[in-house]
Amino acid sequence: MQAGFRTFLVDPYEFEEVVRPKLPVLKEDVDHQADGVFRALRQWFAQLGVDMALTNGRSILWHDDGRLLVCAPHAELETIERALDKMHRDYSGKPHPRLEIRVIHLKPESFEAGLSELMLLAHGARSQAEVGAAVVRRFAQIGVEFASPKTCYYSRSRSYLALCAPRADLDTIEREVLRLNRQGPGQ
Repeated sequence: MQAGFRTFLVDPYEFEEVVRPKLPVLKEDVDHQADGVFRALRQWFAQLGVDMALTNGRSILWHDDGRLLVCAPHAELETIERALDKMHRDYSGKPHPRLEIRVIHLKPESFEAGLSELMLLAHGARSQAEVGAAVVRRFAQIGVEFASPKTCYYSRSRSYLALCAPRADLDTIEREVLRLNRQGPGQ
């Protein structure tokens, strides 16, 4: 079994329209996190007969902008390529904005305090998931809906917000994050 590497481009909009509806919906996939797309890709490949478990020497690396690196035997790489070609042919061709990735560095304490002042977070201890959900709610309030294939990931420990969305949405979000970041407790 000779393994190889191949890079594919998986248009996130095509994936959401053509493939995602055919996959079982998992509760954790509703959170608009990039790992939800990763899990969905693994599910899809399993349906194609390609088990991407790390224990069998296969692996995938997904980047929010649609780049997909796959390590698998050549026959399985061909299977994946045929499935991606079919996905492309089955896509409606509906135009969509180009997705971009942006990482916004922030001060978690000030940022979370700003969300608390907007009544989106309870004061006191909170989980990273609660903050992430509050962030998505705040963005919806300012007109940026996070529906797939857009993604949003908040990391308190690394002090950043990683986003994949159209540029106009990213610009709106960045202005709001900067405002919340400066707001801080009692400011």
